[in-house]
Amino acid sequence: MKHTLLYLSLLFLSINNLFAQEPITVSGNCFIPEALGIYIADGESNGKPRYFLGDTSACSAFSDQSPCEAADVEVYDISWTGTEWRWRVLVFGCQWFSFSSSCTILSSGQILATNTADTPFPPCLGWEEAPSGCIPELSSSGCSALSILENTFSGNLMLYPNPTKDNVTIDFGKLNKELSISLSNISGQTIWTKKHKNASSIKFEIKQPAGIYFLEITGEKGENAHLKLIKE
Repeated sequence: MKHTLLYLSLLFLSINNLFAQEPITVSGNCFIPEALGIYIADGESNGKPRYFLGDTSACSAFSDQSPCEAADVEVYDISWTGTEWRWRVLVFGCQWFSFSSSCTILSSGQILATNTADTPFPPCLGWEEAPSGCIPELSSSGCSALSILENTFSGNLMLYPNPTKDNVTIDFGKLNKELSISLSNISGQTIWTKKHKNASSIKFEIKQPAGIYFLEITGEKGENAHLKLIKE
């Protein structure tokens, strides 16, 4: 068991790095159809990957003021602010800065939707629409809960926040009549086992010291999920 958990931990770290480079497809409803499409990872925002749709370097190609201000550039991004994920449309067009003789796109813009789930990568679902009325659905190998090592439950299983300082939520996306949840440390020692009935989401507190932990969840029909949890 000890070696299995260690292997899963190393595998997760490798997959985590791989997913950070994978594009994310954004679909759903938005009054700006151009905001829907394939977003590419480019840099970080507050320690988490940032994704863009559009050419973020297009403005820098102009070395003179006139062609810079005449350029039409559309850029959209998904980034982590430190408290929430934001899907935004950045300022349309380029702007010339005389003091530096450079052309760039502004980094501020209209918020299309937000998500407060503290996940390593943008969550697939659960976005709150801004007044703009846009609700995205994200899909890729990397969005949603990358803490999931194995899952045979139906529905959109999510674990958040992860990493966490204390409180944790597991959202199953549907009602489960019976659930058994076990928490183990990285050495494979079971810390506790709890049973729940008629639950679609479960909240609990991690009182253990900082480190890596594993959750094993079993449903009434044999459904099984293994999740990795980081306590800060």
